[in-house]
Amino acid sequence: MLYKNPEEQLFENHQVVRITGLSGNRLRNFQRERWIQVRGHLKSGLTASNLSAPSDIAAFSAMSGLFDALGAKRDVLGAAATGLYVWQPEQVARAFHPITHALYGTANDEWWIWQIYSLRNDQTSQRRVRSFCYNMDETLKLFTDLASPWLPITRTTINLSPLLKPIVARIRERGNATRRLDALEGSQA
Repeated sequence: MLYKNPEEQLFENHQVVRITGLSGNRLRNFQRERWIQVRGHLKSGLTASNLSAPSDIAAFSAMSGLFDALGAKRDVLGAAATGLYVWQPEQVARAFHPITHALYGTANDEWWIWQIYSLRNDQTSQRRVRSFCYNMDETLKLFTDLASPWLPITRTTINLSPLLKPIVARIRERGNATRRLDALEGSQA
């Protein structure tokens, strides 16, 4: 188990960069676009830092994978991010958002995926993007309404668990280091 409460521990941007090994500029850009949630701020001015929960670190890793794989456009990334943070009507809603369940599920040897669908309306030619984050053991019935004008054109699947395993390990390491430090400080009192 990572933490009792998924929002228990917050990480500064420089810690997120160290945990993920990804670019700080990309993290700030994704936060500015609101593709990655910001839980709060530490300090102000030039030394300010955004704060992220473990689920936001996982979302950053997943969104970076999508960006690197597809060079996805702004509107696609925005719509895709929704599937990480919001349970879709086709899914059973749970207490925390999907990416939090993916992070904790991965920590417990579950296999989670993130699917991004590009849909086209066969009557108006409009396009839309839908995305779903879910455990592979679950069955989703997607796009089964034959009368719907929305047709799935492409599906991109990102295996989240391989992206999240290093994050789980680094968060656990950090938690263990904090507990060791707390124990050391307690013994010196």
